[in-house]
Amino acid sequence: MHRRLERVGRTALVVALALGLSVSCKMPGEMVVEPAPKQQRAAIPPADVEALEQLRLAVADGEDAVARGILTGILARDPIPEVEEAAQVYRRILDGREFVSQLDLRLVCSSGELPNHIRLEFVASSTLPVPVTVHFMPPTLVRRTYAVSPGGLESRNRRGDVRTDLAVIEVPAGGQQVAFLGEYPRAVGGALAVREHFELHPAGAWIERNGELLPAQDLAIREAERTSIAGFLPPEAVPPGSVVDYVSDPRVLELPDDVFLPALLERAVRVAPSERRLSVDLLAAAVPGWSDDQVSAASPALRWLTDAITPGSDPRAWRSYLAAWSRPPAADGAAALVLPR
Repeated sequence: MHRRLERVGRTALVVALALGLSVSCKMPGEMVVEPAPKQQRAAIPPADVEALEQLRLAVADGEDAVARGILTGILARDPIPEVEEAAQVYRRILDGREFVSQLDLRLVCSSGELPNHIRLEFVASSTLPVPVTVHFMPPTLVRRTYAVSPGGLESRNRRGDVRTDLAVIEVPAGGQQVAFLGEYPRAVGGALAVREHFELHPAGAWIERNGELLPAQDLAIREAERTSIAGFLPPEAVPPGSVVDYVSDPRVLELPDDVFLPALLERAVRVAPSERRLSVDLLAAAVPGWSDDQVSAASPALRWLTDAITPGSDPRAWRSYLAAWSRPPAADGAAALVLPR
C-alpha cells in the first residue's frame, strides 16, 4: 500500500523530468526542481514538451474532455518512456476524477438504538460497473453542536476526532457500503432546540481499481445534521415564512422580552431543516423594509436559521449579510462569495 502511494506521489518528479527539468536533493528530504542540462532537455521532442504543457493546463482548468484528447494524441505517437510516464500520471488523474464523479459519499444520521442517541453512519454508493476500494488518509470527524434556550442563550461546541477505522472502504460494483461510526447522545437538556452537525474531512484519498491507485481529487463527503427540539414544543413544522410574519407585525416589538423571544425562537426552530434556506430567502426580502429595531430583534432567529455567528445582533451587519445572501451565484471564473459564519 505505502509503495503504491509513493508512486502516486512521484507526479511532480515525473512531470518535471518530462518538461525538461531536473530534480536534486540538497538536503535529506528536500527536493529542488532546477533546469535540466541541455542534453537532457534535447532528448524530449519539442512537440511532446508542448503537448504535455497543453495537457497540464487542460487538467488544471478541469477541461477533462480536452485533456483526454491531448492525452490520446501523445500516447498514439509511441512516445519515449519519460514522456509516456508523464502522460500516464495525467491519465491516472483523469481516471480518478471520472471514478469520483460516480461515487456518492455521505454521512447519515438516524435515531440510535440507545434512548436519546443519534446513530451516525458513513455511506458510500457507486454507479461504477466494477468494484473499487477507497483509501483514506485518516479523516477527521467533526461534530458541531449548536443549542439555544427559550430565553435566547446560545451554546456552540466543536470537537474533532481522527478516525483510523475509515482507512479503507470497499464499494461493490453498482452497490453500497455502510460503515457504522457510533452513537452520540442528544444534548437537548434544558435547551429549546439543538442542532448536531457532522462533517468528515479526509487528509487525502485514493481510489484503487485492479491494483492501481488513482488520486481522488475533489472527493466530496456530504455532511449530516440532526435537529432535536424540546418535548414541550409541538412536533409539527411551521411554514418557512413564520418568522417574517411574526417580526413584521409592529405590535410584537412592544412585547416584553420574556414573551417576544421564546415565541420568535419557537417559530425559528420549528422551521423544517429543508425549509431553512427558503425561510432566510424570505427574511432577506423583508429586511430592507424593516427598521433596525426589527432586524436586531430578529437576530436570534437569523443566527439559528443561517448558523452564522459573525453578524451578532448588529442590524447593519445583518443587512449586509442578507444582501450578499440574495445575490445570484458567481459566474464561472468569477470569485465566489463566501459568507461569514
